[in-house]
Amino acid sequence: MYIVGTVTTLHSPDIELIDQEIEKHQKIIRDLKTRRNLHAFISKLPPEILSIIFLLYRDEMAFHWRTLAWIRVSHICRHWRNVALGCPALWSHPIFYMPASVPEMLLRSKSAPLTVQ
Repeated sequence: MYIVGTVTTLHSPDIELIDQEIEKHQKIIRDLKTRRNLHAFISKLPPEILSIIFLLYRDEMAFHWRTLAWIRVSHICRHWRNVALGCPALWSHPIFYMPASVPEMLLRSKSAPLTVQ
């Protein structure tokens, strides 16, 4: 250990080992949460149905609020993120009043027909 002023610090290799251990436990926790989520009813819906729900939510949010708040569906869990990212139609309405979002939305829309407003 080094004493710097009144702060005690660990050797760098010690910190690296601790960080590796933390990362290992965080991965285990993420995996356990994923397994737990598989038991939720909504996780049993086919991706096609979940995609339709996401599209309806996107359209409702965009109509009333003109925001990208609907993207939150891709932040709920890994399964929802994979479904959202695997649904090109979800990304096919680039929002030009939010220009920073357009390039990524165009990439994610793949070959889906675009709706430009």
